[in-house]
Amino acid sequence: MQPLMKTISKSKNDPQDAPYATYLPYFLLLCCFFVYCNTINFGFVLDDEAVITKNLFVKKGFAGFSDIFTTFYWRGYWDLNSGLYRPLSLLVFTIEWTLFPDKPAFFHFVQVTLYTVTVFALYTMLKRLLSSTNKWLPFGIALLFALHPLHTEVVANIKSMDEVLTLLFFILSTNWLLKKDGYSWQSCLFFFLALLSKEGAIAFLPVWFLLLVQIKKQSLNHAFKTVLPLIITAAVWLSIRTWVISNGSPVVGYTYADNSILACSDWISQKLTAITILGMNLLHFFYPVGLSYDYSYPQIPCATFTSVGFWTALIVLLALLIAAVYYFKRKPVVSFGILFFFLISFLTSNILFTIGATMADRFMFIPLLGLLLAICYVGFEVSDNLKTRKAGIVSVAILGIALLLGMVTYHNNNAWKSNDILFAAHAKNVPHSARAQYNYGTVLLNHAIGHNYDSLNKAFERLSLAHKLDPKNVDVKANLGISNFHLQNYSTAQNLFKEVLLIKKDDDLTKLNLADTYCKLKQFDSAVALYKQALQNNIYNENSHARIGGAFFAAKQFKQAAEMFKLGTIAYPDNAELWMNYGNALAADANFKAAIPAFEQALVLNPSQRMVLYYLALTYHNMGDDSKANAFMQRYQTGK
Repeated sequence: MQPLMKTISKSKNDPQDAPYATYLPYFLLLCCFFVYCNTINFGFVLDDEAVITKNLFVKKGFAGFSDIFTTFYWRGYWDLNSGLYRPLSLLVFTIEWTLFPDKPAFFHFVQVTLYTVTVFALYTMLKRLLSSTNKWLPFGIALLFALHPLHTEVVANIKSMDEVLTLLFFILSTNWLLKKDGYSWQSCLFFFLALLSKEGAIAFLPVWFLLLVQIKKQSLNHAFKTVLPLIITAAVWLSIRTWVISNGSPVVGYTYADNSILACSDWISQKLTAITILGMNLLHFFYPVGLSYDYSYPQIPCATFTSVGFWTALIVLLALLIAAVYYFKRKPVVSFGILFFFLISFLTSNILFTIGATMADRFMFIPLLGLLLAICYVGFEVSDNLKTRKAGIVSVAILGIALLLGMVTYHNNNAWKSNDILFAAHAKNVPHSARAQYNYGTVLLNHAIGHNYDSLNKAFERLSLAHKLDPKNVDVKANLGISNFHLQNYSTAQNLFKEVLLIKKDDDLTKLNLADTYCKLKQFDSAVALYKQALQNNIYNENSHARIGGAFFAAKQFKQAAEMFKLGTIAYPDNAELWMNYGNALAADANFKAAIPAFEQALVLNPSQRMVLYYLALTYHNMGDDSKANAFMQRYQTGK
């Protein structure tokens, strides 16, 4: 019978024998927490809104537990059922929100702490798995894993707690498998928790089977019996998940906006592109530069049989698979590490079936572990075979690489401080992603309106680029219309808003924007018609009262204008401009007596608003009271 694995020999100078080797786990914990501690003061970003700040079930506290367990993942935010069932992270968020509502620092602290604990658990599992090797090997793997820049998204984005929990429970389940040579209820429990964290945990079943056969040298029959309780656990979870998903709203299909692979012309091109993307993930593992929160349409072009990227990825991936087969018995740890990467990557690779995303750094979170296992093992083994300083040279190299990776990760974390910073920082990394350009353009637009003309031009450039990249996207058209409106390109804005309404006929906000545009184009009747539709649907705000009333006023519908401004003063009694406009509408309709108190209230709320004095003078003059008219005109002219 073969030994567990080839033992890497130890020399007299092997660092394992050094007294400081006992401090390795503490050093690991310190490095992990330090590299990510700058995220603790960050805010909520991206999907944190959907799973935390605007999730009805999470904000209900403990009363929301039953809803979380019995509904699909996004149900607390919207009714779009994408077939996901991940209650565990939502439960954690609920507890956190109950303790510290709307305090992102606490959420980030928990995230960093949980990640650090997971890395420590990983180290203990690797020590057990690689018990006959140099102590620096499991430490090196865990350290490189902890600090790799691909993990920034998982740690800095609170929503990705589902990824961390999945790995943690996989590690705990594996530890019990390694402890016992057979059935373990603890292993089943932790596996069930991993499945409740994320559906992708189902891929651990073949991983465990390989682990038992390759590393623990169990027979196929013995390994199957060991894994069988875990298979039954997965079946129980699957029945629960199926019941929950089937009792929700119909599962929605994905479009090219979710996964750009769907924009490829045929099935073959889609699969070639999926293989190319898996190769890109490998590239990011070795060269983590240009990472982004988004790689959507059309950042990654569809691949064909003439695509260099496809052939490069295919050759590298096939080489890895051949190595895994060749070393299956010769170097089981190396083979297992490579196969681990493929098995865990498979579900998110879009090769077997199309998922709801094109590519994401978080998809490499767990698969990366297999690559590190294989590479580090080879590194230690080669250094030993070459009769160098044994594991010492490799250990120093790992520390050097870890230092470099840690610096990159610490720097990359800063982009995740807020959505505004994230969108600005990553737009340059993915210049062909319509979504990334749209998000950044929207940030610039929000900052520019009424404040910064230069930002308005930059917003227009980004949104124009997004529209060029994805001319079908109605959200891009809507915001590009807004930027054109503020740049006084009213005809262009009008056309864009009309295009949006052809697709989203009930988009009342776009109707309001189009109505504003009609006002600028002096098409007041058209503006009034749209404003009335918005009023019927109660889609208006403080500014809407002024805009709608202004449109009525411009169309010489003074009674309707007065009614709208009056509604505004009732809803917003401290708005001096609404009171002034209300008085103007009344005066224009010759209702001078009612106009006077409206003007007076506007003056009380804002004594510096001199135009009110002018309107009061005109109103008293129209009423025949020239004495008061002259008094107010004098105050208007002198400013006293």
